[in-house]
Amino acid sequence: MTILTCVIIPIASKSEYRVFRLQITKANEDPKSTEPPEIRTIESTLDPLQYPYYFPVAANERVTYTETWRCRGRTSDFTPLCSQPAKGSQLRKSSNLKKEESTAASSKIPPQK
Repeated sequence: MTILTCVIIPIASKSEYRVFRLQITKANEDPKSTEPPEIRTIESTLDPLQYPYYFPVAANERVTYTETWRCRGRTSDFTPLCSQPAKGSQLRKSSNLKKEESTAASSKIPPQK
């Protein structure tokens, strides 16, 4: 039974991971400075809380994420991260939702208060 489980489960299982687009903002040394802060953007599988534990981040730098998306597959053997899905695919989903809402509105079901 144990051998069968070890053979079947890895074949049937699917892996996925999340990609974060991180923005690292370096504060100006002079608080009266009118120059914009230095900003660099990277993509990583580490979230903003994990990233400083693995990569050097200065004390005057702040790590936040601007976007995130889910990818299928593995990141082993230095496989490149998947690219962000097209914005149009999200718009299609929202337009389908609007169609469903308008269909429900035109039906004989009274609106809830």
